[in-house]
Amino acid sequence: MLFTRVLDEKGTFELSVQGKGTILGMECTLNATRKATPGESSTLRGEGHSLIMTPAGDVVTVKSIYVVAIIGSVLSSRGVALFQTASTKFKRLNAAVGVFESDQNQTEGTGTTKVWEWK
Repeated sequence: MLFTRVLDEKGTFELSVQGKGTILGMECTLNATRKATPGESSTLRGEGHSLIMTPAGDVVTVKSIYVVAIIGSVLSSRGVALFQTASTKFKRLNAAVGVFESDQNQTEGTGTTKVWEWK
């Protein structure tokens, strides 16, 4: 599910995302807010914050920075993610750097995100 709102006259906007997925093989829910500002050549630059939760109550927070290409109604992002958690199940993420790609279709309200650990 996607929600957007414009924040200022420069075209800075906020994108809020809710979804389900897996993290280190465990099912989870995701709530994320991303803020981006228009750049050159139909690109955006931004940062975001996410909250990942498992059914068992584990919580992982994520800070990301990224570049977005606008392709029709799709926001196609590529970026880097840093994780923080007190969960013993996910503690190795505290030292991990994630690289990701994310495609969010604003017309359909759908999207996918894939994250890989940079080793």
